[in-house]
Amino acid sequence: MVEGQPSRQRELLENLGHSPLHQSIQCALDEQIMKEI
Repeated sequence: MVEGQPSRQRELLENLGHSPLHQSIQCALDEQIMKEI
């Protein structure tokens, strides 16, 4: 993920919230975010 774009991340997560892949994708994003912090 590109740093400094939390608003875009939120938009993507909200859009993916309607997708069955939402959970797996959010899990992967969470892992990446935890590594960056």
